[in-house]
Amino acid sequence: MKKLLYFFCLTLWLWACGSADEPVLNDIQTKSADQAEMMQTYNKADSLYQQGIISRELFDEFITQTVKFADTYPENEINPDMLSKAGVACMILAKNCSMEQQPDQEAIEMYARKGLSIFEKIQATYPDYKDVRNCYLNRAFIYDDILHKYLDAEYEYREFLHKYPDDSTCENIRAYLQVLGKSDEEIMAEIERKIKIPNALVFLTGNCGDGKDCCRISAQHPDDRESGILYCLSSRIEDTPHADAPSARRGNISPESRRRR
Repeated sequence: MKKLLYFFCLTLWLWACGSADEPVLNDIQTKSADQAEMMQTYNKADSLYQQGIISRELFDEFITQTVKFADTYPENEINPDMLSKAGVACMILAKNCSMEQQPDQEAIEMYARKGLSIFEKIQATYPDYKDVRNCYLNRAFIYDDILHKYLDAEYEYREFLHKYPDDSTCENIRAYLQVLGKSDEEIMAEIERKIKIPNALVFLTGNCGDGKDCCRISAQHPDDRESGILYCLSSRIEDTPHADAPSARRGNISPESRRRR
């Protein structure tokens, strides 16, 4: 009887051990499958993006998969990188919607807010992430160039300056803050006041070649665009490589000058 009881207990213990391992194995398999599906969607979206095609459907699917994966497996080491990619995808979609012939304001707002939320999640959950500083710039860009909420954009820029005072982009950010939210006319009027040339003729010359938007101020003949003073209109915030940006466009999603050519 004792032997029978012993074998019964041993069988029960082995069954219990087996049933404990099975859910763990299933969790690992599910996690691997979810990760593989997420990466496959990203690669498809990125491949099309490299060809100049923005697939809203694939980007939407990737964003949803990535946020769900990070919520389900918060300790996974790939989360901050993938969330950064998802955040940039939101920026791409929001900007793309704003450039349509009839912009979908509801979609623009939705993608912009989703991007802000994702970057905030990275900052809060993965503060030691190697590219966490880009979250501040990306949030600033969303407020600045997509939502046109310049006070919020300024807050994000200043947060970056406060947290990373030695970053190579700080000088450009400080210069950019001087023209943040200003119209072309306001910037031109400010330039004319500074250089004190009466009835100055202003020619937009594009980029100086060192990352700064420039214009030429001249009191000469309107057709003489080479003489006069070359004045840096504003310092652009340098495009910096983002590990989260699609490979072919890496660095394209970054703050731009408010002046439109």
